[in-house]
Parts: sequence; C-alpha cells; structure tokens
Amino acid sequence: MLGSAFGAPLQLTPTATEASHATAVALPAGGAVSWVTGGRQGVGVFSLPIGADGLPGATQQLTDSFVPVSADAGGDQVFEPAPSAYGYPGGPVFVRPAGGGPDQAAPQPGGSAAPAAETVAAAFGRAVAAAWSSSSAGAGTVMALSVWRP
Repeated sequence: MLGSAFGAPLQLTPTATEASHATAVALPAGGAVSWVTGGRQGVGVFSLPIGADGLPGATQQLTDSFVPVSADAGGDQVFEPAPSAYGYPGGPVFVRPAGGGPDQAAPQPGGSAAPAAETVAAAFGRAVAAAWSSSSAGAGTVMALSVWRP
C-alpha cells in the first residue's frame, strides 16, 4: 500500500473539554465515532458519522444515551448504554434492525434486558450474538448467550 497514510487529526472537541470513553463502529456505508464529555462543560454524548469515502459528517449530540458499538454485514446496528462521566449507566444492549422495526433488546433470564452484555456482529450475513454473566438464586455466576437474527 504505497502512498496510503492517515489524514491530519480532526479535533472533535474544544481544547478545554474533558472527553473520554470513545467508541468506534464500522457500518456498511461508513462508520461512526462516539465519545462522552464531562467536567465544567457538563456531561454530553456525541457522535460523528464517517462516510464510506472516509470523510466525516457533522457532529451530533446524542440524547437517548446509547451509542452504536457494532453492526453486522446487513447494517443491523448494536447499541449499548453510553458511558458517562460517572461510569456506565444501566440499560439494555439492543439491535436496531436495518430494515426498520422496533429495537430488539438482548434478553436475560428473568425477563429483564441484559446489562453490560458483550456482543459480536456477523461480518457476513445478519446475526448478532450477546453473552453476559448472570446468576440465579444460589447458583453463582452463570454465562448466558442469545443470538439475534432478523
């Protein structure tokens, strides 16, 4: 790959901003980078889309407190709770189907959505696997796995 190189750094936040907890995800039509700000400027979650041509779009402040962390080859996106300046809030990991329809929360025995699930999305095809640690009364730590398919 002669001649290929990283571009000049793009400053995403003002100099005085305390930014942390960045995530990046590749999507079929490009990608996205998300990060959290904190400190005197207040807490915020932001995202920047990146086109398939590698050019960044406009920075957007996220208001639903979830960030994309993965996507399968069909464009189904995996979201998880955005970290904040105070740690990771509770909430489900979920899949947003590419063709529309309601978000699909990762299940957990007992009926609540899986908090802090580890997810992987298929590089080819349309599937997302979520694994998490749970426990039932007196059973200790139990690993659970669920696979989402459209």
